[in-house]
Amino acid sequence: MCKADMYQKDIFSINYKKLKEMGIKVLVFDLDNTIIEKKKNVVDDKVKELFKRLKKDFKVIIISNTWNRKKIEYVSKKLDIEYIMNARKPFKYGYNKAKGLSNTSVRNICMIGDQLLTDILGAKKMGYYCCLVDPIHQSELILTKFNRLIEYFIFKRLNKKYNIRRGSYYD
Repeated sequence: MCKADMYQKDIFSINYKKLKEMGIKVLVFDLDNTIIEKKKNVVDDKVKELFKRLKKDFKVIIISNTWNRKKIEYVSKKLDIEYIMNARKPFKYGYNKAKGLSNTSVRNICMIGDQLLTDILGAKKMGYYCCLVDPIHQSELILTKFNRLIEYFIFKRLNKKYNIRRGSYYD
């Protein structure tokens, strides 16, 4: 069962102070539909300001399954953070690279993403703390749409076992 440790509406709703108090030193963010919309390469001022603040307390890394180097380089340059592309989430490949970049224990790393089956499942396998957020936008790849269907059934099981459902946030 890939239950996130924390579930919030978006990256702006996360209690980063609590994460810091828990000993989290590294924030690993998914890119598409977590930081920016899948179909847009726009990093707005609100996102820039958030990441500027976060970099004061955390090492911040983007991890993405994207093969689009131009897109991820553009975003990472705008936010002035490192990135890992073609991460092969939920497999350990990208998560191991993030751990290497962070130079810390997995218990000090928090993965923040919008998909249970890639972001959260892979990070949980590594031992990362995990925060699920709702997707920014509904436009997604076909594979992601298939994953969302599976997530629907996972949320049904999470609701039965933990009283957790999509849109019921916790931390």
